[in-house]
Amino acid sequence: MIRIEDEQFDLLRESMNNMLAKILGEMIKEEILTASFNAKVKISMGHTAVPLTEKETRIARIPQFDFKVTAARQIKHEYEGEIYEDQMEIVVDEYGNVEYKKIPTGQMSLFDGKMEDWK
Repeated sequence: MIRIEDEQFDLLRESMNNMLAKILGEMIKEEILTASFNAKVKISMGHTAVPLTEKETRIARIPQFDFKVTAARQIKHEYEGEIYEDQMEIVVDEYGNVEYKKIPTGQMSLFDGKMEDWK
């Protein structure tokens, strides 16, 4: 019976072991809480004629195993806050442009107008 433990799969197992060590090292170094790694094996079946005698041959099935070992880790960066100004509003003009502007109330503050107007 063919098994993953067979010698032919040494490179696959070595690749998986290397990925496991690498991802665990990165998790410790970067304080990552979750990660995963996957091994994908694609099997193709070929055929070849093998001579039995001078006049006889048989067909041998020759598998090819292509593999890929990949890793993914979850790093979550988060910023929280709130932006709320009760004197600002979102306005959409006639051309569809969106603006964030001060709500016109008709009241004036010390900072409205120009300094020349105060003279």
